[in-house]
Amino acid sequence: MNLHRMLLERAASAKPLRIGLIGAGKFGAMYLSQIPTTPGIHLLGIADLSPPRARENLARLGWKPEVTAAGSFAEARRNGNTFLTDDWRALVGHPEIDVVVESTGDPIAAVEHALEAFKNGKSVVMVTVEADAFCGPLLAKRAAEADWGLNEEQAKRGGLNPKMFNSFLDGSKPAIESTAVSNATGLTPAPDGLAFPPCSVDDLPFVVRPASEGGHLHHKGQVEVASSLERDGRAIPYEIRKGVWVVFEASTEYQKNCFEEYMLQTDPSGRHSVMYKRWHLIGLEVGISVASVGLRKEPTGCPIGFHADVIATAKRDLKPGEMLDGEGGYTVYGKLFPSEKSTGLGSLPLGLAHNVKLLKPIKAGQSLTYADVAMDESLTAVKLRREMERTFAPAAARIAAQ
Repeated sequence: MNLHRMLLERAASAKPLRIGLIGAGKFGAMYLSQIPTTPGIHLLGIADLSPPRARENLARLGWKPEVTAAGSFAEARRNGNTFLTDDWRALVGHPEIDVVVESTGDPIAAVEHALEAFKNGKSVVMVTVEADAFCGPLLAKRAAEADWGLNEEQAKRGGLNPKMFNSFLDGSKPAIESTAVSNATGLTPAPDGLAFPPCSVDDLPFVVRPASEGGHLHHKGQVEVASSLERDGRAIPYEIRKGVWVVFEASTEYQKNCFEEYMLQTDPSGRHSVMYKRWHLIGLEVGISVASVGLRKEPTGCPIGFHADVIATAKRDLKPGEMLDGEGGYTVYGKLFPSEKSTGLGSLPLGLAHNVKLLKPIKAGQSLTYADVAMDESLTAVKLRREMERTFAPAAARIAAQ
């Protein structure tokens, strides 16, 4: 409510938040769909590797051709239009842009986009959670230092990248999202990563509690993903597939009694309950982050530490000389590791497993290390990841690496 009021004030004073969007694919398009009806926002520019493809997405959303017909940022500023370009550096460097929304889905490119935006004093809304997963804590540090189930037809209709679509099915995306949650909250993974316990919404307080208390968690304060299918493939009624949730525990007898008085769903002890939202609207929620960071200079989610990691793991037996094809591809998927484990083993983050050559044979199910691939150490993303490991890795892992 407060953000909406502040946006209305910006609109009334003809001082809108000026937004630059990098990547007009599926997730960018979800945010784009809201802009025409959001007051106090001016999408000054869109940068995309393929402007024609971006125009197709805009047409799918109902944007009129003249909206992106401006020939420069200056013309877009004067006419209230949106300038479409393939030059992302020009977009993040433009002095009148307040907030950059990064939604390419490419973690290596997203790192460069964010760093350049920070250099230009821009706030960044990082929709590319893959970048957040493999070096988010250091990106947050850099920002602070700068003072500041679909079917194939439906996926195609929505403009969803096939590899991105597949990453939801092979477990990579849940690991990536869980890493982002872990690093932003302090929740930590189990030593063996996600277990995906089958669970309905009502059963969350029963299932997602420590094993010592009758549940399935390795420890309290753990990040986990609930499966919407039983182990034998049967669908679970009233599942949480499209939503988000948190199980919490009463710390006092008074709080426990409150759970009972307000008829919350609890476990048999009455101490564990759940809050949930059945729908997570992903790209349609980006506008809240944009308004929050643009108006309050307050992020809606930001890493506070390096607690979890997503590690490239072989989908099948791999041979030396093969090229890894990254998230959602044919060669690797992402597995959730505690950061102590990943840094101690020298594990290869999924975000860097794109277009790199394999040097050694790898068995299906085996997680990869840096030593298994020919990594280009000159890449900005690789340098940043190495710096993050040195800066944030647990002390024991740093000592072992010396």
